[in-house]
Parts: sequence; C-alpha cells; structure tokens
Amino acid sequence: MKKYVVGALFGFVLAFAASANAEVKTMIDKIVEGTFPVTVEGKKLQTDAVVIEGSTYLPVRAFGEAIGYEVKFDSDLGVSLEQKKPESDADDTINAMKERVEKFEALKKQSGDMTNEIVRLQGLLNPYEIVSHDAKPHDETYYSIKKQREELIAQRDLIDKQIEAMLK
Repeated sequence: MKKYVVGALFGFVLAFAASANAEVKTMIDKIVEGTFPVTVEGKKLQTDAVVIEGSTYLPVRAFGEAIGYEVKFDSDLGVSLEQKKPESDADDTINAMKERVEKFEALKKQSGDMTNEIVRLQGLLNPYEIVSHDAKPHDETYYSIKKQREELIAQRDLIDKQIEAMLK
C-alpha cells in the first residue's frame, strides 16, 4: 500500500510540474538574429523590430498606435488591439461651429481695427479740408492719406458683408 501512495504522490507531483512548465514560454537562450527600424507611413517608430529564429517581432504598442489602434494589455486576455473610433458627426458639427465662431470673431476684430485706422486717417485729413475751404491747394500728403482711407473703407465694407453673411 505504501508503494501505491508514494507512486500516486510522485505521479501527482510530476503531472502538475509538467503542466505548469508547459504553459510558460521563454525567449531565454534564443539568439537575436537582427534588429531593424520600423517605419509606418514615413514615420520611424522609436523601438526596432527583432528577428529571432526567423520570426520578426514588432513592438506591439508602438506599431498598433502608429496604425491607429488602441493597444491594451490584460494579464488574463493578453494584448488586444482595437481600432480607434473616428470622431462622430456631432464632434464634426461642434468643431465646424467653433471654427465659424473663431472666424466671425477674427473678422469683427479686423473690421474694428480698420474702423479705428479710418478714424485716425480722417483726423489727419481734417486740417487739410479746413484749409481747402480757404481755397488753398492740397499737397501729395493729402491725396495719399485720402487714398489710404478710401481703400480701407472698401476693405472694411467687404469684411462687414462677410460678417452679415455669417449671421444669416
């Protein structure tokens, strides 16, 4: 009976030792035959690929993220790659609205800056116009400032039309 118990114990230990050993995979004592850079759509990954016994091993996280996948690791499930979800239509709409508001604000600021410059130029023209009532001729400075003012008014009017169109 003692032989059966010892035999059973020995068999039991041997069986569990063999099954535990079968689940473990190791790369110890494997020869790395080479490494080489990995490039995805013109961008080089920071981690190189490795060749071991004729098989190429890629850096999973770096490669997965480079091709647009979310890389997760779970000790029970292992490595999983899930394609990142594209932005939804709602996100696209919100982004388009934000861009429109930014453009509107930029145009309003530009129009205000031009109005301030027009007022400044008008202030420079006023002394000439008062003098001209006394029948004195205008010089080149007057005509240059007047032309600048008229061009600014035309540009501001175009911007104001863009602003009105955005409000419709």
